[in-house]
Amino acid sequence: MSKSDKETFIFGAGLTKAFFPDAPLLRMDTDELENKIGPLLKVSKYSHSIYESEKRLSEDGKINIENLMTRLVSKMPYDKPSERNELGVLLDSIEDFLINKINNIKRESSNSVLFKELADYCFKNSVDCVTFNYDDLFDEELHKLNPVMDLGSDGAKKPYWHPDGGYGFFCRPSTSMVMDSLVEQDTTAMKLLKLHGSVNWYVKKGYDRRSLPIDALVHKENWCKENVSPYTGQVIPYSSIDYHLDEKPMIIPPTLGKAEISEKQIINLIWSLARKTLQDSSKITFVGYSMPLTDATAKFLFTETLWDKEIFIITSPKERASQKELITAYKRVFPKLTEENFIFSGAVDWVNNLIEK
Repeated sequence: MSKSDKETFIFGAGLTKAFFPDAPLLRMDTDELENKIGPLLKVSKYSHSIYESEKRLSEDGKINIENLMTRLVSKMPYDKPSERNELGVLLDSIEDFLINKINNIKRESSNSVLFKELADYCFKNSVDCVTFNYDDLFDEELHKLNPVMDLGSDGAKKPYWHPDGGYGFFCRPSTSMVMDSLVEQDTTAMKLLKLHGSVNWYVKKGYDRRSLPIDALVHKENWCKENVSPYTGQVIPYSSIDYHLDEKPMIIPPTLGKAEISEKQIINLIWSLARKTLQDSSKITFVGYSMPLTDATAKFLFTETLWDKEIFIITSPKERASQKELITAYKRVFPKLTEENFIFSGAVDWVNNLIEK
């Protein structure tokens, strides 16, 4: 595929939700969330007041976690130091809740075969994907298509995708914390650029999470089977590896400010790669992304790279009012868009049509 006809997909949470119904969106039931953070709210009056302020904006029993996390990260000039500490604890608790929800997504569904077809399409057509999703469902399907050790009949490596290089940077396996092995950054069939981090990215202990140098991260997941020694064949227990890593994976809650992203060197690298990828593409397809106001950094990325591209938005709101709301959100970033740029049949139908073509 030449530069002039290169296509890139941009994924939002709606993509995962379309194929895996139990996947979380950033609007969640207040009852479910309060089962997790309720005890904390009882002992923290300030956190409770901030939470209630956001809850009052809800009209359907769902709270916008994205807005709430924005408030907790950004802070306000009148927050006292002790109150900021309280908000930080609440943010940690909500992140734990979100990570747990993501890690417990059921990986088989009525549409999971079609999800694999989407991965296969991107893999075979070298379609780079820029994603705001934290889950590693798509990563797993890409890796299954052809593990790195699969060679052609002539002994040459066939196209493949692997976490060591598939994210656009050299992300070493977590076993590198306890074992030396010959690993290198893979040159993969396509790139999966995860702008807000991933549930399988972990920070080595001793590194400052605020700055995150390029070599601060390793990948850890059970689907990659990296914890088998290439020398002895023995399984290295993750329990011994975990001592060397922070407990929580590296994810970045979307915020109105740029500080959380711009301070982290590894995230700077990923966003730079995304910028180059979008600049080099002629056709951009957004899938399941709502263009939220809270993600100002994404708005700047898109306005600075996609102003002259062919753009399509794949989404599934059935109500006309919801469709108009989404169109308005996108037109704030791309004023020249019309309704013809929007496909409201949803991600599942879109993938079906993509495969048929």
